[in-house]
Amino acid sequence: MFATAFKSSTRLAVALSLTGLTGCASDGGLGEAAVIGAMFLPMPAGVDTSVMTTAVGVAAGAYVLSSVASADSASVSPATSTVAAPQGLPPIDLQKLVTRETPDRYRSKSCEYIEMSLSEVPMYQGSAEPILKQVGTARKEAASQVWLEKGCQLANLPRGKIGANIDTIDPQRAMALSFPPAGVVVLATVPGSGAQQAGLLPQDVIVAVDDRPIADSIDFRVAVAKASIGSRVNLKVWRANAFSIIPVVVGAGGTQV
Repeated sequence: MFATAFKSSTRLAVALSLTGLTGCASDGGLGEAAVIGAMFLPMPAGVDTSVMTTAVGVAAGAYVLSSVASADSASVSPATSTVAAPQGLPPIDLQKLVTRETPDRYRSKSCEYIEMSLSEVPMYQGSAEPILKQVGTARKEAASQVWLEKGCQLANLPRGKIGANIDTIDPQRAMALSFPPAGVVVLATVPGSGAQQAGLLPQDVIVAVDDRPIADSIDFRVAVAKASIGSRVNLKVWRANAFSIIPVVVGAGGTQV
């Protein structure tokens, strides 16, 4: 399912507009959820499909990863290995998405975290972008090695979702904007989803799920996936320089979290 959706999205001329808040918290690289999640965002009527963007417009500006494709072809030109950053912030090296995928990244993580990381591999491997294919290969090798080392077993989680596109917040960029240094930033919500009905908004920063601190996008996905379908999770959200608790109903299905 992931690979099919990913391949179909490459039939468009794709430009992923990523917020200045997002990135890999561990290395300042490009956030994986934004790279993948932006491809699944619904396009409003009348929007030029040669440019696909997330719904976020952050004051710091947007990082853009551009690819060009024919409307009648599934081929997409290779993406650049670096992405220009908003003024005052360093450029993002996409190669870091690959180099960070080592066994050490996963050795301190739970089996549920590793399982969730591996579940994203088909999305990367189904991409037409060479850099993302490399990420998929590197992650599969690194995470699988630790999975075997730990003797992990499939968790058989409920796989709940709230209907939001999220990404790991980048601590350096968050500091510049007076945001929490750890957590995930909301990029967009799915119409009619639990996230939208609860009132989650783009640029909200989620720092905890049911009092459990959230380190990154995979950590968040695991926390939500463990919740029973139809139950509520209490999200600790930073918005307008203040924290609040927002209960969100967990649903099933969809490509978002």
